[in-house]
Amino acid sequence: MFLTHYLDQLKDMAAKGHAELKKQVAAEAQAAKARAEGKKKFPPITPRQKFYPIFELPNTPFVQAFLPLDFRKSKKRLLQEIDKWLELPENKDRFDKHKPMTEAGTEKQAKDRLKDLAAWRLYRELGCDKAVSFAEENRKRDESGRPRPFHDPRKGQTKKVPPNEAPLYSEESGFLKVKKRAEDHLAELIPWEFGTYEEEKKQQKRQWAAAFKKALKEAKKISKSFP
Repeated sequence: MFLTHYLDQLKDMAAKGHAELKKQVAAEAQAAKARAEGKKKFPPITPRQKFYPIFELPNTPFVQAFLPLDFRKSKKRLLQEIDKWLELPENKDRFDKHKPMTEAGTEKQAKDRLKDLAAWRLYRELGCDKAVSFAEENRKRDESGRPRPFHDPRKGQTKKVPPNEAPLYSEESGFLKVKKRAEDHLAELIPWEFGTYEEEKKQQKRQWAAAFKKALKEAKKISKSFP
C-alpha cells in the first residue's frame, strides 16, 4: 500500500518511455525506407533515449529505483553490476550533491537516537509508569550486580541521584520529548513514511474517503428516486 504512490509514478514514466520509443522506431523505419528507395534526404535519426525506472524524492537525498536482479548470477557479479550503475554520471552527481560533511554522526548521537526510539516504544506500549518500571527491572548490571546507568542519565532527570540509580525518565514530559525527537529523526531518515510524503498520503486517503462518502450519499439519493 505504501508503494502505490511511487508505482503510479513509475507507470507514468514507463508510458512516456514507450511513447518515445514508438516514435523513434517509426522515424527509423521511415529513414530505412528512404535509404532503400535511394532517396538522398530522409528524416534525421536521433539517438534513442533511455528511461530508467528511477526518480528523486524532492528536497531529500533519497531516490526510488527498481533494479532487476538475476539470481542465476553470482553475488559478486550482481554487486559489480550495481556498482557500475552507481558509477553513472547522474549518480555521481547525486553523490556530490548530497555528500555530507561527515560520513556518519558521532557515536553519542547514534546512542541518543537509539535511546529515543527505545524509550518512545516503551512509552507507546506501556505508558509512563509501566515504562519506567520495565526499564528499571530490565536494566543492565555490572559484575557485582549493581545497576548500570542508562545512556546520558542526566538528560530528562529532575532529581539529583547517582547515575546508576537514576530512572529512565522521572516525569512523563521526558517521554514526550523523546517521542518528538524520535518522530523528527524518522521523518528525516524515512521521509516517505514519516515525513512530508506520509502527510501527503494521509491527506490523499482523507480525500478518497470524502469522495467515497459523497458518492455513496449520491447513490442513496438516486436509489430513493426510483419507485
